[in-house]
Amino acid sequence: MQIDSRISRAVSKPSMPGMCTSSRIKAKSGLRTRPAFHWRAHRICAHVSLCVLALLLERVAEIRVGDTWRNIVARIDSVKVVEYERAGARIWQTTELRGEVPALLRRLKVEPPPKLHEVGPGSGQIERLDTRPM
Repeated sequence: MQIDSRISRAVSKPSMPGMCTSSRIKAKSGLRTRPAFHWRAHRICAHVSLCVLALLLERVAEIRVGDTWRNIVARIDSVKVVEYERAGARIWQTTELRGEVPALLRRLKVEPPPKLHEVGPGSGQIERLDTRPM
């Protein structure tokens, strides 16, 4: 992808050279944005490409589900990976998919996460639950 020098100057214009703000993107989507500092054309180009890809993926999900990105994320957020120890083994496992999450994943054409992620030797400590987002 070629980057036009006019684009490079327009992107780096805001308040400091190399600072890219995206308030227009923020107004049109649910993505949270913050200033991004880039000094070279190839980095600016990569950053813009990734932002466009993220917006495209967000929009595809919204069209497939028929709901806003914020609502999609809120529903999928219930899926966690739990780490615990039992009988001398450390186990990483996905929580049960509840409610409308399985149907949502089907509409998004995404495979459900595996039930079991990893089993390894335990540390001999007391059983502990550690929930982490997927």
